Amino acid sequence: MEYCTNCGSPLQAESQFCTQCGKATEPNDAPRTQEDSPLHTSSNKNSMRKGTKWALWGGGALLILLVAAHFYVLSLLDPMKTVDEIGEALKHNESDKLRELIEFDSSAALNLDDYLSFLKEIGFKELYSSFEEEFQKSWSSKENERIVTDQSGNELFTITPHEHFMGLYMTYTLTAIPSKVFLYTNVDQATFTSQNASVIGEQEQETKLGNVYPGELNIQASLSSELGDIDDSRTYQIDGTAGNNVLDYSFSYTTYDLTSNEPEAFLYIQGENTGRKVASFPTLQVFDQQRDLELQARYFDEDSGEMVSKATSASTSDSGESIHLEFNKEIEEEEEKEKSEEPVKEKETIVIVQGNSGTTTTTTSTPNPTVADAEQLILRFRAAYEESLNMKDYSIVQPFLVNGSAADKELSSYLVDLQTSDYHYDFTSNTITGSWQADANTFYVSTNEHFIFTNHLNDQIAYDRDKEYKVVINNNSLQIESILIYRTDRTDL
Repeated sequence: MEYCTNCGSPLQAESQFCTQCGKATEPNDAPRTQEDSPLHTSSNKNSMRKGTKWALWGGGALLILLVAAHFYVLSLLDPMKTVDEIGEALKHNESDKLRELIEFDSSAALNLDDYLSFLKEIGFKELYSSFEEEFQKSWSSKENERIVTDQSGNELFTITPHEHFMGLYMTYTLTAIPSKVFLYTNVDQATFTSQNASVIGEQEQETKLGNVYPGELNIQASLSSELGDIDDSRTYQIDGTAGNNVLDYSFSYTTYDLTSNEPEAFLYIQGENTGRKVASFPTLQVFDQQRDLELQARYFDEDSGEMVSKATSASTSDSGESIHLEFNKEIEEEEEKEKSEEPVKEKETIVIVQGNSGTTTTTTSTPNPTVADAEQLILRFRAAYEESLNMKDYSIVQPFLVNGSAADKELSSYLVDLQTSDYHYDFTSNTITGSWQADANTFYVSTNEHFIFTNHLNDQIAYDRDKEYKVVINNNSLQIESILIYRTDRTDL
């Protein structure tokens, strides 16, 4: 079928003009098909315009959703939300909440309640602008860390950024900065212990104790002195300065000259023998905690027995910077005269007998035991102890020890522990390095002992030890009451 070239209406066969518009047909006009008609072309164009519109609408909507989602995620990751939550925790005194929002140095001493109070005191809300500024700088520069300070320039927090989706999103870790604490002391070898650190201080030196967050810090101190051990405790307030905090932990003491009219007498503290003679103390350092300790001097006289000086203390001493231990010679001479007028009584002592079945003790009527007798007891004890260890038989050494004493309990327990072990002891030398008589019934013997221990793997260790034995007269027998180890050196062979 042919169509009018003017209006597009169908033409009748062999028609000379269009019945719709009246236009005459021309013989040279090429016939038109349905697809070429203006009506059909308009329909296709309208269809294409609708598809394009839907595509544009859909793409626009998707873009809007993506942009909205992007800004929603940004709002969720807004680091200032963490700052706001910290402010809320401070407002409601929720110290435990701070641990969820802030990273803390695990090695630093921390009291969350004290730290919450500290943040309140510095005016945490006044730091908001600093947080915003540092977060913005971190986003722009992608620096590893930014520091938030207070108005005085003290460093309070570290901001650490973390990139996500190729830097499109950022999250942040907020870490509290602790203070560095150092101790200054005026004594040597004092041990200082805090919440999670322990150090040994040096005289007139600053020693680092560790990192501490603002708040109260309790420090315990222990110190060994000539008059005994000292335990002390003090509490310090740590401020928010992130730099160095130097705490002064000095001890108050007085140095006295120690004198006596019997300088070879032994010094006693609270009734306990120090094992040192008065003459061995050119000076005596007395700490404030020790001013009331009772000091005495004692010595043993073969004719008069135990001689005791007048008791005194640093707090009652009337000699200024000197402590004098006075023996009343007139009373001693009078007592000596009275004793000389008494009939002489036979005295008992101990003879140590070593038999094939072990060591036993017997009593005989002989003069009082001497320091030499105590020394011989120790040497025989060492020989018996070596046999007792290797035979795993405590009965061999038991007669040498006061029943129920510290020495008895320690050695019997040690032998029990060794029953299931395979080992060997070889005592190579036992040397008496000193001895003295403290009173009529007490002797002290110092030794240097060498021995080799071989374990079940045939490993050998050489020991070098210094000891002090306390020997007493118990039930008319010389026996060991306690054994004190002063020094031990070990060498693997």
